[in-house]
Amino acid sequence: MIQLLKQAIKSAVRLTGAELVQRRTAEEWNRQSMYEVLRQIQHIGVDIRSVIDVGAAQGVWSVMCAEVLSNSNYLLIEPLLEYDDMMKDSLKRIPNAKCLNVALSNEPGEKELHVHPDLFGSSFYLEQEDSDVNGVVRTVKVETLDSVCDANQLEPPYLLKIDVQGAELDVLESGLQVLQKTEFAIIETSFFRFYENGKTIVDLIEFMKSQGFAPYDIFGHQYRPLDGALAQIDLCFVKDDSDFRKYHHYATAQQREQQNKRLRSLNR
Repeated sequence: MIQLLKQAIKSAVRLTGAELVQRRTAEEWNRQSMYEVLRQIQHIGVDIRSVIDVGAAQGVWSVMCAEVLSNSNYLLIEPLLEYDDMMKDSLKRIPNAKCLNVALSNEPGEKELHVHPDLFGSSFYLEQEDSDVNGVVRTVKVETLDSVCDANQLEPPYLLKIDVQGAELDVLESGLQVLQKTEFAIIETSFFRFYENGKTIVDLIEFMKSQGFAPYDIFGHQYRPLDGALAQIDLCFVKDDSDFRKYHHYATAQQREQQNKRLRSLNR
């Protein structure tokens, strides 16, 4: 009820041509977790009707997302049956949720998935590593992102989360219609070519730019044990012309004055 009241007040103010901008310092906006990123979506006030979780594993991410975006519909996509018991528990905690036991790629049909010993790293692509990391091969059913959204009649706008171990662009290329109706995308990406023929963060940013998206947030830093280099991150994208990028100045006059006072005090 409180959230609905807040939204009603914001809508009424917009009708007058004015804007409500919350005044915070840069430190107060600091985000260190996925949960805080989701709260930022809530703060901006973008209406997310459907959440699409590609590579859902046990469904833990969607459970957390539903704590913030509780009125959205959820479609979880996970091909590994090993997660079934935990997934069922997660679905009980998410209103309006459904799970599909398929994988997504740029062509429907069947495809060989390399099931890793830890399950989480399972991928259509082979890792370039001298270990047992690539696990065993399993044939799985494959659909496209556009087709599963159409078949399940998902209502936009969408929040799209993708965690598919090197096959992110394959999923994105299969969902060009979905991307047109996506307001926020959270995509795991790598700084190195860990997978044969896999893509990196540079490829991802170029593709998303071609679809009208711009990077918006970054978190979930993972460092490789080999040498401590930054290996993977979760990169958030929004439409270049969306409410998330409505303002292109750094601060209000009052915020700038407060910041200048803090910084000058450090030199005393």
